Amino acid sequence: MKDIQTSTQFYRDVVGLKQLSVPDNLKAIRSWFDLNDGQQIHLMANRASLLRIIHYIVGRPSTNWLVNSLLTSNC
Repeated sequence: MKDIQTSTQFYRDVVGLKQLSVPDNLKAIRSWFDLNDGQQIHLMANRASLLRIIHYIVGRPSTNWLVNSLLTSNC
């Protein structure tokens, strides 16, 4: 993740995920979001692991709303 602020805005404002609290000492480099059903997505600055997380969650039937949001957002 190269730009945590831009990515946070995308997942919060475009995808519509609920942003979760992050400890104060991590706010500049991390953002956490609620995916419901006890699942979360953690964005981490300067990490390349997000693709594995996205690959996992979009394959789950309970996350069809995420796929639809991405497809209709023109992003």
